[in-house]
Amino acid sequence: MPRHSRDYYTGSTYWNRFRKPIGIARLFSLLLLLTAMLPACGKPGTASYSAESPAPESEELTITFSTIPQTITANQTAQLTAKITRGSTPIKDASVGFEIWRQDEPDGEHLQQAAEPDNQGSYRLKGSFTDKGAYSVVIHVTTAQTHEMKMESFEVH
Repeated sequence: MPRHSRDYYTGSTYWNRFRKPIGIARLFSLLLLLTAMLPACGKPGTASYSAESPAPESEELTITFSTIPQTITANQTAQLTAKITRGSTPIKDASVGFEIWRQDEPDGEHLQQAAEPDNQGSYRLKGSFTDKGAYSVVIHVTTAQTHEMKMESFEVH
């Protein structure tokens, strides 16, 4: 039986053909080739942006708050609206919530309610206020890229 007729791992003589020792020159050449190929291994379809053209996702959200009617009357139905845009593009797939409390009771209960989207970039919450006074509202906006908040105030007459 020849000296290398049996492979200790598979029992095959075929496997032995590939078990030749790798020389230093071959190893160095292989490493050099792999290193040269690394820059070509980027993700396909990705774009790079220069300082002059920032990535669209990096632009901050604009949150515009309004009430309907502009003058809210106690015990009357009112609507709180937040229009969400990034640049001039309306954000239609955000999760928006309103956190509301009376300003004269900062440690009092904060009402937290999810807003309903209108698929035009506006998010609405309808209801009525039983107490007159100044109210604060924090609009919480969560998108796939960010979570932003904006604080506003309004009066109930």
